Amino acid sequence: MRMKSGFVYLWKDCKRNKYYLGSHSGDINDGYLGSNKKFLSAYKSRPETFRRRILEFYDSCENSFIRNREEKWLSLIRPEELNIKYYNMKIFASGGDIYSYLSDEDKRISRLKSNSKIRKLLKDGIDLDLAEKIVLEENIKIKSSKKKPGETWTGRNHTESTKKKQSIYRLENPTYGHSGKTHSDKSKLQIGLKNPNRKSISTPIGNFYSVEDYCKSNPIITPNGLRLLFKSLDVIITKHRARRCPLLSLNDVGKTPKELGYNYVEDSDVVK
Repeated sequence: MRMKSGFVYLWKDCKRNKYYLGSHSGDINDGYLGSNKKFLSAYKSRPETFRRRILEFYDSCENSFIRNREEKWLSLIRPEELNIKYYNMKIFASGGDIYSYLSDEDKRISRLKSNSKIRKLLKDGIDLDLAEKIVLEENIKIKSSKKKPGETWTGRNHTESTKKKQSIYRLENPTYGHSGKTHSDKSKLQIGLKNPNRKSISTPIGNFYSVEDYCKSNPIITPNGLRLLFKSLDVIITKHRARRCPLLSLNDVGKTPKELGYNYVEDSDVVK
C-alpha cells in the first residue's frame, strides 16, 4: 500500500468557541480544510475567525493508521458535546458526509441538537426528550396564535414568551407607543389640518373632515370599510358588493359610489 504523510488536526471557531477535529492523508499545506458541511460553510463565510492546530504529524503512514489516530482523539469528546461544542457529529473517523450514514434515531438526535432552543435547554440540564417536548408545545402555541387570512386578532392572545419580550422592550424603550398617552381632540384636529395629504369627504349625509368623523355619525360601517368604498368611487356596484357594504343596497346596483354622493372635497367646502 502506498505510504504518504498524514496528520490529525483541530480547528477552532473563535467566534462561536466551537471546534472541529479531523485527520488527513497528505501534506499540511496542501489546502485541505475538512469534510464537515457545517464547518466548511462557517469557514468559507468567515475564514479569518478560524485557527488550526496540528495535534499529530507523520512523515509516512497508511490511511488506516491516521484514521485510527483520529478516532483516538475523537474518543476524548463527550457525547453531549457533539454538534454543540464540536462540529463533529460522530465519534468515528468516517470522513465525507457523516450524516448520511447515521441511523434514523441518530439523525433525529442530530437535528434536535442543531435547534438553538433545544441547545439552550440542554445547557440548563434538561433531558433531550423533555427539551423536544417543550419546544414542540411552544411551537404549537405560536402557530395557533398566528392570525390566518380573513381572521382578526379578537380573542387571540400573545404567548407568555412574546409578552415577556414586549415588556422588556418597553422598559428599554420608554418612548415606545408614547407610553400610553394619546392626543387631545384639539391636537388631533391641528394634526389633521396640517397634513398635506389629508382628504376630506363628501357623503349623502354631509361633508366630513375624515372617515373617522363620518363613522362616528354613521356607525354602521367601520373606517376601513369606508376607505374601501372610496378606493373604488368609479366602479359600478354589483349585487355582491351591495350585499357586503352596509352603506349600499340592491337599489344601488348598476350605479357608482360617486353617483350616490360619495366623493373627496376641498377642505374649504367642508362645513365645520
